[in-house]
Amino acid sequence: MAQMVSDQPVAMVFMLLAAVAPGLAWIDVRSMLLPYSILGVLAFAALLVFSVSAWRAGSTESLERAVACGLVVAGSGWACWRSVKDQVGLGDIALLGVTSLFLGWWSAAAVTLGVALACLLWWVAFVVVRLGRGSAGSFVPLGPAILFGWWTATALAVSGEI
Repeated sequence: MAQMVSDQPVAMVFMLLAAVAPGLAWIDVRSMLLPYSILGVLAFAALLVFSVSAWRAGSTESLERAVACGLVVAGSGWACWRSVKDQVGLGDIALLGVTSLFLGWWSAAAVTLGVALACLLWWVAFVVVRLGRGSAGSFVPLGPAILFGWWTATALAVSGEI
């Protein structure tokens, strides 16, 4: 990714999320929690680097799109959380907002793809768990699905496919 992205600070912040992603997925699978402290640092780092990059480029288009996408997805996720509190946690919503902030740097299409893939993968996992366990109380962590969607959409955006 660092070789394909012309703006090195932006590449570095994407690599930061890429480095933290496996740990976040593991934490979510083990404890069904996503630490706000890590998500907050990721969001702050992205906003700082994206702001500096926009200032250096003399254009705020990517920054504005990233912030708007992050806020819209997090806001929509919060509305979803209000209606299905037992299946989705606020950490999942925060992770959706952070990954959408990152993907929004590339395009709204990248955000749409990332969120759609996350939802699709989670629903497949949910059905498999329910069929396998048959228990209405079986929870499926959403974090790994969100991170899979982010990885896939980022790879496609960086390669110019979307």
